[in-house]
Amino acid sequence: MKQIVETNRLNIRELRYSDATFIVKLFNNISYKKYNGNNDVISILDGENYLYNGPIKSYNENKYGIWLVELKNNKTPIGICGFEMSNKSKNPHIKFAYLPQFHKNGFAFEAASEVLIYAKEKLNIKSIFANTVSGNIPAIKLLEKLGFEYKKNIMMPFGQEDYFQFIK
Repeated sequence: MKQIVETNRLNIRELRYSDATFIVKLFNNISYKKYNGNNDVISILDGENYLYNGPIKSYNENKYGIWLVELKNNKTPIGICGFEMSNKSKNPHIKFAYLPQFHKNGFAFEAASEVLIYAKEKLNIKSIFANTVSGNIPAIKLLEKLGFEYKKNIMMPFGQEDYFQFIK
């Protein structure tokens, strides 16, 4: 397990198989499903498969991925923040999600600010994209606060909803 960054309140580290239970909990909460749709991560095995084929694979191939965000004082996992490579773009996309009880505490901004610095300074990433459902006002406000600029509307192949694309 590699520590990525830490803040005054948070540790941000690589996900590991023992985090599968948390991933299932995160991906199946109402808030996550509202903006990300249903997913195939229902069981612990599904969570482990997601980790293996997603973040862990990305760590090996790209030197980055989706990371776990946990409270520094007691190691409670509260969300995820990091980067995914888009199939169509050569630039990574930032992704973040938190359990509802940890919303509106500044954790998302705190974590995303640090991973963006890490991407620039340690990974030498020049441009980062972000996509969000047009109705996800909290994510849009967070992206704007992080310095992302609206680029264009896009239609995702799997859904009817309009998405906004941002770039930093």
